[in-house]
Amino acid sequence: MGVLGLVVLLLGHGKSRFERYHFYQSLILGLIFLLVGQGSGIMINLLASIFSFLPAFRNIMLQVYYQLSYVLGLLGLGIIIYSVITIWQNKYTWIKWISAQVHRML
Repeated sequence: MGVLGLVVLLLGHGKSRFERYHFYQSLILGLIFLLVGQGSGIMINLLASIFSFLPAFRNIMLQVYYQLSYVLGLLGLGIIIYSVITIWQNKYTWIKWISAQVHRML
């Protein structure tokens, strides 16, 4: 997610508003998932190292991280499937905050 949008925009493709809209949206979604995924991993590791003297707490934090990663993966997959279906229907994909930002950019 996001890398394809960046490559296409850098190559100068995406002449229509519809294409640019979806390329920008994929780029923003990719960045959000990257930041949330990496940020949660950093926070979990930080908390686990701070409370390393409590082995049970470390194990709980690792379980939380694995569950969060699983949920984020499913959420990302759901957004990709939703986006692909709406693009095939030649419709604009609407994701509340992100789509409003992309409309302002165009």
